[in-house]
Amino acid sequence: EIAVEQVDRIIDGKTTRNDILVEFGDPSKVMNNEKAYFYTWTRGSKGHVLGLGSGSAYTQSLVVIFDDKGIVQSHKITRGTTEATANVGD
Repeated sequence: EIAVEQVDRIIDGKTTRNDILVEFGDPSKVMNNEKAYFYTWTRGSKGHVLGLGSGSAYTQSLVVIFDDKGIVQSHKITRGTTEATANVGD
């Protein structure tokens, strides 16, 4: 799970792709020719996460969008499935 303090260290227009990799490691998913990194984690009961029972679980994602020079253009934390909530076009 990614801590809020880690996300707070990302500065749009200044933080580099390499800074993100050092801070968060390899992304869960890469899109748009490496212009979008997704880091996703799920918290909840093991059975619920695996779809084997009841309980509570939630998924959050950190989405980081880079410009052509590899500088963070924008970033945000999303809830739910990344594909449904993230806008990577620009």
